[in-house]
Parts: sequence; structure tokens; C-alpha cells
Amino acid sequence: MKNTEDINFLRNSVKDEVTVPESLSKENITELVSGEKAGKSKKGVLRRFVAVGIAACLMITAVSFLWDKGLFSAPENLISDDAVTENTENSVAQNTAGSYDELLSFIKDYAEEYKKNVNRGYLYFSVTDDGAIIDESKAESAVDMMGAPTYNSNITSDSVAENEMYGEVNLREYGVKEADIFITDGQYLYCIDTYSRRLRIVRAAADGTLESMYEGNESLIKSDGNGDDVYYSGLYIYENYLIAGFTHYCIENHRTKTGNAGVQIYDISDKSNPVLKKEIAIDGSFVSSRIIDSSLVLVTRYSIIEQFEETDDTALLPSVYNGDMKYNVPCDCIVYSEKDVPETYVNIAKLDLSDIEREPTVSSYLGKVSDTYCTRDTLYVIGYNYNYGNGTDDVALFGRAMLVSDVCTVITKADISGEKAEIKCRTEFNGSILNSYSIDEYNGFLRVAVTTIDDENCIYVFDESLGKVGEITGIAEGEQIKSARFMGDTAYVVTFVQTDPLFVIDLSDPENPVIKGEVKLPGFSSYLHPAGDGLLVGIGVGGTETGTDGSSKISLFDVSDPTSPKEIDSLSFPTSSIGTESKAFCSVTDTSFLVTYANWTAEASENYMHYTGALYVGVKDNKLELKNSYILLGGESVSRVTFIGDKIYVFSEGEAGIASFDMNTGAFIDTKACSNAYYCFTASDRPNSDILN
Repeated sequence: MKNTEDINFLRNSVKDEVTVPESLSKENITELVSGEKAGKSKKGVLRRFVAVGIAACLMITAVSFLWDKGLFSAPENLISDDAVTENTENSVAQNTAGSYDELLSFIKDYAEEYKKNVNRGYLYFSVTDDGAIIDESKAESAVDMMGAPTYNSNITSDSVAENEMYGEVNLREYGVKEADIFITDGQYLYCIDTYSRRLRIVRAAADGTLESMYEGNESLIKSDGNGDDVYYSGLYIYENYLIAGFTHYCIENHRTKTGNAGVQIYDISDKSNPVLKKEIAIDGSFVSSRIIDSSLVLVTRYSIIEQFEETDDTALLPSVYNGDMKYNVPCDCIVYSEKDVPETYVNIAKLDLSDIEREPTVSSYLGKVSDTYCTRDTLYVIGYNYNYGNGTDDVALFGRAMLVSDVCTVITKADISGEKAEIKCRTEFNGSILNSYSIDEYNGFLRVAVTTIDDENCIYVFDESLGKVGEITGIAEGEQIKSARFMGDTAYVVTFVQTDPLFVIDLSDPENPVIKGEVKLPGFSSYLHPAGDGLLVGIGVGGTETGTDGSSKISLFDVSDPTSPKEIDSLSFPTSSIGTESKAFCSVTDTSFLVTYANWTAEASENYMHYTGALYVGVKDNKLELKNSYILLGGESVSRVTFIGDKIYVFSEGEAGIASFDMNTGAFIDTKACSNAYYCFTASDRPNSDILN
């Protein structure tokens, strides 16, 4: 069995556009395999695309040669025919080891069988949601995609100058804070730039001007190809702490090996001199985190396939790093059953931020993880199992590489309300879910929107023990779910092949969910967000009756009558893109929002500069209103947008930096570059109306 956590590469690469990673130098090629951030520069895209093509050809050639020589075969089926939706195993997985020795014996027995198929686990590749090609046996988490269904994400605070409102991270669940790469406390901007490799703090003055307060050293691989590298995953502000999630990699002879992952906690009393107060890490790579009240929940993934050849048995056990201390997760905190496949540990740590000197608690289990969904009391860990077959139907494109023939989603439920996480139960079913918006807990029931590999779409409803109690199958057969949103007793699901059906599904009776209505229109919405009573905003791509047409589109749906949903207004932007990553969406009020924007065709020069920025959109009298636009010229696209009072701030996660605008007039105010001035944002001299149209 392989440790595969992301949606299969070969299926999605055929149907969806692939964004190529930023860094493909000789030194960084292994970082690509580890799933690092994708770059945005158009100039670099061509070089990266060529490099990826060469790498793919080499991989395919190698697989074809080995296959033809009979040197390896496909793994055995990973999914039984009846392990689909009936959920025959949803009880608590029992810890069957009375000691580390028993656990290690279980792992070693599997490792011996695994090593007989030496190629298994290392020749299958996938693609993350940001387009990075990754080795599935070392797969990084897909981007945490979260949003807020029913609340205004903006707050006022006595600690903020003049009590101004400011933008907050777009959350999935009220009261459950999430990290992001660009955040503000109403006075300062905190960001992770240079493609996840550096922390920065910038002061946002009342007039919108920007002042650099702190620029952390960018982590670099040494010239000899050895050393350590750190990639940051997201930031929080908690009281006087700046908290940064990270994954630490060890580089030996230009080859990357995952070290550990966790959080760094900085005291930022002096914004120009953050002081590292605490570092907590666990073996493996970063998956996700949340803050609930004063508790930080951290999820990491530790692939022990890499450790099967190690002579030190402790490498087969997850370790905790608390400052200078290192120790294994206690045996009685490692949960598994004899039916589990010992390839990967999922580690769930809890840290008390009100007393960071307290030891974190860590619970581990043998399983899979690609994404997580979290409520105040419960963590749902989402992973995948795959079946493989010989891809002879796709020889022209993929040679004799093996294709995924079936996929099974595994959801593990953990109670995080206590001092440490407790694994409660799990379920599994055929198909995969798009992202964490496709899963939701409400009134004790878990609802999941699923697409099978045969493009059948379903809604499953599970009880508190993850036993399936209700379902709808056969939704828009032959299409794929492109977005989903659960709001109370209602689910909104968008599917797509050529046109975009928006389905309204009544879940008020969990045992008998019912499709109440649908509306079809060209294009599809990749992100859905509430916009007032009975109104829903969809952000995605435009199209015609035959498919997408390269435009971007914001739709306004009237869903007040679930039997007759309607698109009542829309805004279209030709040959452009609007950020459909949920955290690229920033609520200003309950009925207005900011969203990132890019226009690649309106190039200003042969140097591959393009127009990018943000749009300010409101909903009034059942109409969409483009309240303002904030457009720059740059070599990279805007990744995030936020606001403080009446000032807008846009941010690139690469080297273009931060820029500010007047919210009301749209006037450019200031910019603060990163290390490369070439990519720095500059004011546009073209009317925004020309760029948008």
C-alpha cells in the first residue's frame, strides 16, 4: 500500500490546468518533489514547464523500461469491493501494542514485504492544488482551504488605533482560527514571502505608507548542496506572539529529506526584533493547524517508508522536539490496528498558548492525511487510499505508467476538546472530496460531498460514530464537483463538464437528503460565499455552452427559493483570473468583499510584466457592484488582499512585496519590495477600466 494523500496526478493533469512550481534549479529539484510553493512569474513559467516536462519524460521512460523488463509490478488492490459506503469499520482503532517492541515488530514485518517491491511507493506522482508536482510517498498537504458561512470576519478592537476595522483570515468554522501567509492586527502586516522562505513584518501607517520593521533571513541551500532549509506554512497573531508553522528539511548532496515540522513562537513586543521563545516540532511535514481559544492544534505527517532502511529503530517512531529536548511519542499515545498499513504516522499535537512552557501533548496513529476539517471540539482528518492499474489506455500520453483505477477516502475523527487528542472512529468510502468545504459537521451529523473516479457525485451523511445514515447518489453523472458549501440544513454543490449546474440540497432530514432545485449556466464557480439572506456569491471562470472561455466571473445567486435557484447578476472579466483560493477572499462587510485579480494579456512590455491587484465588490439591491479596483504592474500576481480602515493592502508571496491603496479613490499609495526589485509592484499608468475590460 502506498502513502498517497493527494488527488491523483494523472487524472487531474488531463482535465485541469497545472501551475508549474517556481523553483526548478538543480539544487531545488528535490524541493519540487516535496511539494513546495508554485511561483507566479510568467517569465519563469516557461522554463519551469520545460523542466517539468523533461523530468516527467525521464520518469515515464524509467517506469516503462522497468515494467517491460518485469522488474516491478503494480501494488495489490488497496480497496476491497465492499469497503465503500456501508462503513463496516467505524469503531475506535485499538492500540494493540503493549510496548514499543510490539509496535516496531509490526512495522518491521511490513517493511520486509515492502522492500521486496523496491520501486513501490517512489514512482507515483501527484499534483497539489497549487500545481506543485510531488512524490506521493512524501506528499505535502493540499492548501488548507477555509471560509466563513455565517459571520462577519471583521472586528473592532480597543488595541487598534482609532478602533478601525481590518481584514481577518477567511475562516471555515466560527471560533476556529486558521493561519495564513498574510495577516494583520490593524497596525502591522505580517507575511511569509519569497515563496514560503522568509518572515516579514511591515508597519502600515495611518496614511497607508509602509515601513519595513523586520525581514527574517531567507533560508538557503548552501553552495555545496548540504545544509538545512525551512519552509513556512502560515502565521497567527496570538496576544503578543507571532506564531509561524514550518517544515524543516535536511539537504544532503542536493537531495532533500523531510526533517520535522511544527511551530515557532516569537515574542513581538519589539516589532523590529522578534525573539524566538519556543519551537515545538514533530517528525515529518506540516499538514495544518488551528487555534481554538488558547489551544493550538498541530497536525503533521511522518512517512516512515523513508526510514525502512535505517538501522536505528527509533527512526520508526515519531519524535517530539521541544526546544533542545527530543523524545518519542509515548507508546500508549500511538493508536493503530493490525489492519492498518504502517507507512505513515498522523501526529496531532496540542499546545497551551497561555503557558508555552508546558509540555505539548501528542497523539499519533497509523493512517493517511491530505487535508483536515476542524470544529471547536472535533478534528476530522482526511486521507486517501488508491488502487492502481496499468494505464494502457493512455500509452500515447503516459507511456506504460500505472494509473489510479480507484480512490477511497478515509476520514478519521478525533476529539480535541480535552488535554490531548483522542482518536474516536473512522469511516471510508469510494471517491474523493474536493477540499475541506466538501465536508461539514452540523447538529451531530457529518455531511460530505464526494466525486468518484467514474465522475459520479454523491452526498453522504454520517452520525457521530461515522456510521452512514443517509445519502444521495448519481448527482450530475459524468461531471465533477468544482465547489461545495454547507450552510445549516442546506448544501450547495457546483458540478461541471461544459456547463455549471448549481444544486441546492435539503439536508434537514439527515436520513433522506433531497435535491430541491438546480440552475445551469456557462462556466463554473470554484468558491461559494454567503452574501446576505437568500443570496450566494460564486467566484470562478466564465464560459459558453461548450466549456470555459478563459474569462473569470463573479456570480450572484438567489437561493431564497431552494426549488428555483437563479443567477440574478454577474460580473465578467475577459482573459483574466480571480483568486478562487478561499483565503484570497477577504470580507469587508457581510455584503462586500475583496478578491485578488490578475490580467495576463494586458502586458506592458516584453519583460513579462502584467497587471494584477484586487477588486472590491459589493452586493446591493440584488445586484453586484464593482465598488473599486486596485491594479498594479508587476512580475508576479497578487496572492492575498486585506484592509485596515480605508486602506487596501495587496501582497505577493514571491518577491514583489506589498502595495497599498486608498480604498475609496483607488489611488496607489506605496509599495515595499522584497529582495528582488525587478519584481516589485509599481503603479499602473493605464485606466483600470481598460485593464478590467
